[in-house]
Amino acid sequence: LATTLLESNASTSTLFDELLPVLKEKNDLSSIHKVLVHLKDLPEQWLADLLNFALEQIKNYSELNSQSKLAELLDTLLSISYCDAILLNHIRRKLTSNSTIKLLHHLHQLSKEVQWADNEKNNTKPNMHQIIDWISLILDAHHNELLIMGEDAEFQQLLGNLDNLISRNVSTFTEYYIRA
Repeated sequence: LATTLLESNASTSTLFDELLPVLKEKNDLSSIHKVLVHLKDLPEQWLADLLNFALEQIKNYSELNSQSKLAELLDTLLSISYCDAILLNHIRRKLTSNSTIKLLHHLHQLSKEVQWADNEKNNTKPNMHQIIDWISLILDAHHNELLIMGEDAEFQQLLGNLDNLISRNVSTFTEYYIRA
């Protein structure tokens, strides 16, 4: 299908619309990852959809490290450029509450592994700036839901960890980008 579409000079949007549903149905994480790496300009609608798809594959967040293909797919999705005004509405509609919590956990874990200057040339893993942007986007998109979940002790701890992350990095962020 991919070869036929490429030979017919199909648009990138058509390639995504034709390939991704088939690959999702087959649960072919490797091929989805290849498509994302080789084709640029993933529409925000598909970014939100694939994020939810990948996150729903995770039964328990602690299992993610043992699922390298899934972690690699998530990291690639989080490193893709997007328009936040457009993505915000898709994230609100596509990401379930369960997926939102898993994503916030994943972003927090990534923040422990990444430094501001890391991954500038590696476009398949998010850098710290992207991680902070994603946290902000997710909190903005799901603030009402997250307020309702605020009574949960585990969730309060996650929010506290994210708050500490952002607070610690505000000065680093400013300093880094002023020098750049």
